Amino acid sequence: MSEERTAGAALVAFLGLLLGPERVLHVARGVARAPQAKDLLPAAGWSMLRMSASFAASLAFAWAAGYAAATRPRAARVILPLLDVGQSVPVLGFFPAAIYLFVTLLGGGRLSLELASIFLIFTSQMWNLAFAVYEGISTIPSETRAAADSLGVRGLLRLRSLLLPACIPALVYNSMLSWANGWYFLIACEIIVTGKAEY
Repeated sequence: MSEERTAGAALVAFLGLLLGPERVLHVARGVARAPQAKDLLPAAGWSMLRMSASFAASLAFAWAAGYAAATRPRAARVILPLLDVGQSVPVLGFFPAAIYLFVTLLGGGRLSLELASIFLIFTSQMWNLAFAVYEGISTIPSETRAAADSLGVRGLLRLRSLLLPACIPALVYNSMLSWANGWYFLIACEIIVTGKAEY
């Protein structure tokens, strides 16, 4: 028997005496059920897909909410307080809504669980991005807006040449924050327990 195996056997025997055989067997069963290395790469791929889907949805929401708040003062009076309150709610505060909306109403299948997980990650990412779009559009200098108006810049040209360039700096640094928030809450968002069922 090698020294490593002898040391391992001695450690197990010591833990058995210290914790009791039931506890050691419980830990051993947990280690046996732990994911194997071959399972980790596909699991990481699924996590990356969830993060990417959530980030894309967050960008779409951020553009819609930020643009509406920056260009319509009446909408800003409603949207900005909602965003402010929403960002202060922890991700796990949205857990009951995710369970009800996706797992209960959609039947609890694989798709409903994926959507619930993506929704929870979305709630950790969207707030920063929405404020970034609002900040970018609302801080465009009035002279720049007047120049774009006098040149007849409208529609997609206005979006491409005025609005997006104004939002890019804030979107870049807030994207880093949003992605980090998503990674931070990813594990909590991927574990969904309803009753005795754990997904």
